[in-house]
Amino acid sequence: MPLRVHGFALVGAIGCAPPDAESPPPSVDEAIRTVFSQFQDDDPSELVDAVRRTLVPMIDDKIARVEQPDDDLDPGWYLELPPLPTSSLGDLQMPEGVSADDQSVPTSRVNRSAFTVADFRRVAANEDGTCLEAATTKWARRSFASDPSCFAEGFCDELTGVQATLKDNPLLKIWYDQRLEHRVIDIGDDETGPIDALITRGSNDQRWFSQNGNKSWDQLWTLQIVADTDEGAVRFSALWASLQVALLSDALLEQSVRGGLAQEANWRDHFLETGEAHPNCNHDRGAEMPDRW
Repeated sequence: MPLRVHGFALVGAIGCAPPDAESPPPSVDEAIRTVFSQFQDDDPSELVDAVRRTLVPMIDDKIARVEQPDDDLDPGWYLELPPLPTSSLGDLQMPEGVSADDQSVPTSRVNRSAFTVADFRRVAANEDGTCLEAATTKWARRSFASDPSCFAEGFCDELTGVQATLKDNPLLKIWYDQRLEHRVIDIGDDETGPIDALITRGSNDQRWFSQNGNKSWDQLWTLQIVADTDEGAVRFSALWASLQVALLSDALLEQSVRGGLAQEANWRDHFLETGEAHPNCNHDRGAEMPDRW
């Protein structure tokens, strides 16, 4: 077992006490805002509390209540979210001229995976993001601020990168760069022992435009949590976005987001199982970067 470096936890352990276990757990909305806004905190106790006492139980409960588990689009997998306000962005900035009120159909999805946080580290550290997201992601490539193998192999618990992404569907073809920050924390306690949770926060600090400039992707915030359990990992994936695209109604966007979150879950599990792209992904992993404007 590799010796992991918990860079965030060391400072917090010196002078910050964990939340009072006797206090009520935060609500789901409060927990999501806490994880997003306090992602970079040196003391991880608020993150641990939000994930362990609120989000993992919520995920377990939703999964148990899904009426048709074989249907990836069963409404039980999904959870509508309130907008992500500027006050919950932590150290991040809302793009100029954009507000939380512009966010359309904020949506999240839960699922259970046969794989573990140790496996999902490898997905996070993979330089080629093509066929690891929805079919609308035609090409994606990641560059990292540090050696990704350290994170993939469990020797360090932080990894930051930028993913250059080409989105392409009948209504929109656009490039954007998304900042992706990964952090592994221990959400175990004295009774359970160590339990890993992987948190990934995605952000955009500017608006991105189509080639002719008449369409735009104005904001994109994502949050993913993978937590180990006795039955594999449970996963939570959330997305807040606003776009300026003619003919794209909220209903059509919600349908696209829900389908994309389901594809992402299935395609990542398939990649972990086989090392190959899912057969339903028609894009070419390893392809050269398409022309970018």
